[in-house]
Amino acid sequence: MRAVPLVAFLLLSATTAFAQDVVRLRSGKFLSGTVALVSKDADGFLIELWDTRAVLYVKWDQVPGSEKDRLLNVPPPPVEVLLEGAIVSTPYRLLRGLVVKEDASVVHVKSSERRESVPVPKSAILRRDPVSLREADVYTPEELLELRVKKAEATDARGMLDLGRFAAKQKLYERAREYCLEAVAADPSRKAEIDVLLAEIEACIREARAKELLAGIKQLVAEVQYAKAVEGAKALLKEFPDTQAAKSNPDLVAEIDAEAKEFQIHREEVLARKVPDLWRARRSTFLSRCAALPMADSRMRLARLDDEVMEELARRMKATPLEVRLAWEKRPEKNRVASYGSGTWIVRGGQDGGLDFQDPQAPPQNQPPEPTVYIPIKDAEGRTILMVPATDSPRPPRQLGLRMQTRDEWWVYSGFEHRKDWLEAEYVSQSPFVKKIEEKPVRCPACLGAGLLRAYRSGKGLDVTCFRCHGVRQDVTFLYW
Repeated sequence: MRAVPLVAFLLLSATTAFAQDVVRLRSGKFLSGTVALVSKDADGFLIELWDTRAVLYVKWDQVPGSEKDRLLNVPPPPVEVLLEGAIVSTPYRLLRGLVVKEDASVVHVKSSERRESVPVPKSAILRRDPVSLREADVYTPEELLELRVKKAEATDARGMLDLGRFAAKQKLYERAREYCLEAVAADPSRKAEIDVLLAEIEACIREARAKELLAGIKQLVAEVQYAKAVEGAKALLKEFPDTQAAKSNPDLVAEIDAEAKEFQIHREEVLARKVPDLWRARRSTFLSRCAALPMADSRMRLARLDDEVMEELARRMKATPLEVRLAWEKRPEKNRVASYGSGTWIVRGGQDGGLDFQDPQAPPQNQPPEPTVYIPIKDAEGRTILMVPATDSPRPPRQLGLRMQTRDEWWVYSGFEHRKDWLEAEYVSQSPFVKKIEEKPVRCPACLGAGLLRAYRSGKGLDVTCFRCHGVRQDVTFLYW
């Protein structure tokens, strides 16, 4: 049994049959993962382990004969059906997913990023290209499992085991354990085989919990909360000694104690080393929270960003706000870029809503209509019985302008990451806690800095306001640290 490069495993994937399984070796050990059978005449098979994702090559003489016969007769899984999706391009982002709903003005795109679909106004779509997608590109792991449950052809032990293995592959270990227990209840004769899979799942659950605990310990150390970090380290080594997270950090408690002593002696230097990274991390979290709020609320909260970050770090690190601020001011220069992007027009006076073209020949909207001349219709005795207009009222001229986005609409449809980038640029423009090196204008990629675009509507060539920059011609980008 030897390790195989992952590239080789992927190259073989075009011609091999795959199955989720637990393989028993002659030595008595078990391997759980994805089995790849190259052919029945090969000297062995490949298996990608569930827990480490390592790919091993196992020779047939390393497994019992009954196990070889069983593996060679495992039916290959059905070929995955591809979905007809779309790549939707807008001035603000690129969406790749399944169109689940569409009406006259909005397209709803579903991707694996979240359960809810993303609404995209048709007026903002630049391109829409078809693309073939896997289910994993469209649905979250939880949704993929739900689809498997609905499509399950069998509810016996074999069907429950298939669902358990699939859930384990998606790292939904709690659900995988539930299905395995249901499989044991359905067929107690397979208990020994299922117990092996359950042991693998329990090991994965323990490893995931240990990694989560270790990440929390490292965060506590970064925030100079050494007492809590030591408690967590002792719990990790005591409760999860068999996990890779614990085995890789056997001296964790001693290391934390040593750093705690250093902090007591060199408090100022340790704060200067730790505060900059923590400040940036908390600032990023703060911006993420603001990006989920309406525009007006986010801009109001932005003015408090530095004070809230400073107060939070002071509380966590048991320091004064002044100590935190002095440590931040000693940070090494690490340049960052922040840009308003396609939302530059909001802060630079671009057109907010309205139409992108005003026809100079159209009469003013507030001009009173011309009086209509009426002709009397009389009866035989000369009495007026009806008044009709002398001519048909002229039709109003066709409106050639298209409606442009308002700032609130840009905020809703631009997407979370673009809102966060915009807020970062707004923060840099007003914060006294950053060093702004350069403010660099970049011409709008849609109109190439002209502020106008050439359009043809109703057979007429028009110069319309650029839908992206709203006439301000440029994006504003900041270089700062």
